[in-house]
Amino acid sequence: MKYQPISYFEKLENLYVLMETREMLQKKLNEVEVTDPGYGMIQEDLQKIENEMMEYTNGQHIEQFKQPLNDSLFNPTVMYEMED
Repeated sequence: MKYQPISYFEKLENLYVLMETREMLQKKLNEVEVTDPGYGMIQEDLQKIENEMMEYTNGQHIEQFKQPLNDSLFNPTVMYEMED
């Protein structure tokens, strides 16, 4: 099956969803004990998310970018005051 390339905006949307999901899973991972059977599944899901994010960013970690840039890039309504 051949896939249609997605637009830049669609990539940003997908990346934003992945970032939010990763944050939610990381919080859940901190709440779950290592001996819990779900712990390994959460780790696997986090790894899958990281791999997919790397595909969207051409192998660059999203943390390499400055945080204010990320928020305003994904949500244009976010505004920051410029420091003098």
